[in-house]
Amino acid sequence: MPSPTTPAGPLRPPVTAAASAERVRRRGVLLYAEHQLRNMRRYGAVLLVGALGEPVLYLLAMGLGLAQLMGGGMPQDALGGVSYVAFIAPALLASGALMTASVEFSYPVMGGFQWQRTYYAAQATPLSPAQIALGHLAAVSLRFVFQAAVFLLVMLAFGVVSSPWAWVQVLTATLGGLAVGAPIMAFAASLKEDKGQFATLQRLVVMPLFLFSATFYPLEALPVWLRWIGWLSPQWHAAQLGRVLSYGMAEPGWLTVVHVAFLLALALGGAWLAVRIYTRRLGWVRGAPDRDAVTAARRDRAPRLGRRAAHTKAARADVAPAAAQADPAAPSSVVREHAVAVPPILVDEKPSVRRALIGSTASVPLAGVVGLLGTGGLALLGWRQGRDRVARGGFTSHGQVDEARAGERRRGLFEPRPVPVEYRPPDDLRPAQLGLVVDERVDAVDVTATIVDLAVRGYLT
Repeated sequence: MPSPTTPAGPLRPPVTAAASAERVRRRGVLLYAEHQLRNMRRYGAVLLVGALGEPVLYLLAMGLGLAQLMGGGMPQDALGGVSYVAFIAPALLASGALMTASVEFSYPVMGGFQWQRTYYAAQATPLSPAQIALGHLAAVSLRFVFQAAVFLLVMLAFGVVSSPWAWVQVLTATLGGLAVGAPIMAFAASLKEDKGQFATLQRLVVMPLFLFSATFYPLEALPVWLRWIGWLSPQWHAAQLGRVLSYGMAEPGWLTVVHVAFLLALALGGAWLAVRIYTRRLGWVRGAPDRDAVTAARRDRAPRLGRRAAHTKAARADVAPAAAQADPAAPSSVVREHAVAVPPILVDEKPSVRRALIGSTASVPLAGVVGLLGTGGLALLGWRQGRDRVARGGFTSHGQVDEARAGERRRGLFEPRPVPVEYRPPDDLRPAQLGLVVDERVDAVDVTATIVDLAVRGYLT
């Protein structure tokens, strides 16, 4: 096919292939982040409605509903002297990044490797696996920033922000989202097939982090044997930072440093692990020979298939001289063709109990262990707090109350319920006293009975 021409001569590209490849290598993270953001733009209206609707619904439900049970929304001593809605608002802002991270770093990562295989399309360019992974992280981080900024505007509208440093919690919430999302991204990249692992992750990891990380109550309200969940949860650290920045919660300076260091360690460690797994699965490291590059040494062994095969062979012959002049140790600037076998879209699998339960060799034992621990914890909590309280006490041989034995105790699990005692009133009570005991009020009948009683006893003649 002849090259397109203009009146001035043949039409040439503005830059050479090598210059274009070098520009992509320099800005690879930004370019892949732009690709991800353009994909998000397709459902941008849904993201905007969710970013606005979630904080409004949460703050209305908590501020007008649950806060009334906490004292009508008045300042609470247990909450650091602020209203309940002001206490939970920074934690809800941080939890929005938590929930978004659990979605954006799970199914899209699996789609990039296994379903749509978009990562392999990007790998066929000068982009490196590290740039693909970091570009994905950067794009989702910008979504965290947007979502947290919208939530902060809603908090300002509700009047629950009193510190000029409240805007910094947009950054701390983003850091908290990355501390959760980067390890999830590494986990998702290591999976070859989804057999319910993401659903298990949502139910047994993300939801407990949301519920047991002092989102709706201070961590001190939990028993000591449950507080470790909050201490290890990025949600708790991000929520505490948000409260310090939102209304100036009293907290030691060293603890604030611990919050930031913990979130940074999780985010950087998860990103490092994700880059390693991306590199291993995509199979290309910068500076190493590119096995999938089209070079002069590669021959087309496919048989002739008519005009289409001849055209393909001619196109490769045009690319081969430029590839032969390049450094074989450097990443090729030409298009790389991956020879990875694409699995069929429809796979017939025999029905089984394991598939029906959407379990795997790892998730089923894990679910069993968590179920046993949860059942044991509930049983222990019921044994310590759920049993009925009964009165205990006694009388001495002289008829006096034994104060040392007085008080309450918890009824035994198999102890029969106590039989209520029926008391007989003393014989020396007067009619007015008996009437007061019966109906708990004094009326004309009691007065009349008292007059009659005084007359019978001779006090009235």
